[in-house]
Amino acid sequence: MSTDEMNRYLHYSSRFITLFCRCMNERVDVSMEETVECYWKRKEAEYPQLFEVAATIFSTVPSESICETCFSLAGYILDKRRTRQQYSRAELIVVGSQLASKYPQWLE
Repeated sequence: MSTDEMNRYLHYSSRFITLFCRCMNERVDVSMEETVECYWKRKEAEYPQLFEVAATIFSTVPSESICETCFSLAGYILDKRRTRQQYSRAELIVVGSQLASKYPQWLE
């Protein structure tokens, strides 16, 4: 790495750390009903590098975690010991559990 590249990197790193510290010391009103996405959209111009980091962190596709949960639950339901279990019934159980966790008020 050349000296110029090293200086640019150090400048970028120190600027990023300064912005990060400023952002972390900022007072946040937790009583506001603002989503994380709305918060970072509002802060994008003020903290562009932190916005990119936040966008990367929060860009995990939720359907992947739901899919993993469904496969785990289906694997448990369709265990080798449950040989008489029908797949259609297992599907209803998995979908029902996902809906119940997302909309618990439906169970009342």
